[in-house]
Amino acid sequence: MDSNRIEIVEMARYLSDGEHFFIEYNNADVFISPHLHRFIEIELITGGSGYEEVDGRIYEVGQGDITIMMPDEVHSFVSRHSDSLQITSVKVSPYYLPENVSHFVSSLLLKDLPEDEYTLLCQLCGKLYSIQQGKRPHGMEALAKECIRMIFLICQTHLGDRMPVPIEMTESDRYRRALLYIHKNFRRNLTVAEVAAEVYLVPDYFSTYFEKNMGMSCSRYINKLRMELAREYILATDLSLKEIVYRCGFRSFSYFSSVFKKYYGCSPGSFRKSGNAPDVLKSKNAESPEENGTDTEQNT
Repeated sequence: MDSNRIEIVEMARYLSDGEHFFIEYNNADVFISPHLHRFIEIELITGGSGYEEVDGRIYEVGQGDITIMMPDEVHSFVSRHSDSLQITSVKVSPYYLPENVSHFVSSLLLKDLPEDEYTLLCQLCGKLYSIQQGKRPHGMEALAKECIRMIFLICQTHLGDRMPVPIEMTESDRYRRALLYIHKNFRRNLTVAEVAAEVYLVPDYFSTYFEKNMGMSCSRYINKLRMELAREYILATDLSLKEIVYRCGFRSFSYFSSVFKKYYGCSPGSFRKSGNAPDVLKSKNAESPEENGTDTEQNT
């Protein structure tokens, strides 16, 4: 993880003077980048599935899980493809930590809570949100503090028996898994963000990691595979160019044609008429259009 890219979130972003908690509902469509904060954060996973990285340890998370992040611990979320995480996040001032809850000295992830306790946690978060939306009317502060105390107490009852085991993955495992996933899926609309999620990394860090190991960017590698496949289709089949574009993972013929010309030095139609191709890709050292390994037109 690149520490230079870690965001430090101060309490003042959420908590004004005299306020001790803030609740919000987040959708992690792809990822929530690495960050740390000066407050305690209770994160209830209410939908979807994915991975959470806490100080370099990776955990699978999904609906029914809850994390308690203590101040100054780096963490991030990555959703599974097409299964965005829904997270109810409660930010709490350290001064608001209940006096009789003293066991939370480091961050905690609890898995598969009993349904009744999970339902109660959702209800408590709902009460906190109602208090917040009511602009914290007089007399509600005690109720808010009691809700937070109950959340901590529920979690405290499961200390030691619901801590998950981190996902173990060596660098070579991660690299091999990324390549296998690319080779299995490059024929469709595959994005760099999706490959990154498969190996539990945020896209920016994964892109740097992949290029360091492969010697080219991930999006360029995906296009390379697509061009090699397109060449075989053009030379060995009677498929229309439109069908080949689709089978190679592109959605726009114009973008496909642009990339193809950079690789082979001619249009796909001319390439088919010639009936042959150079042994080495013409653009081996040339820059080719890159946009997360996908057609640029579909992402604008």
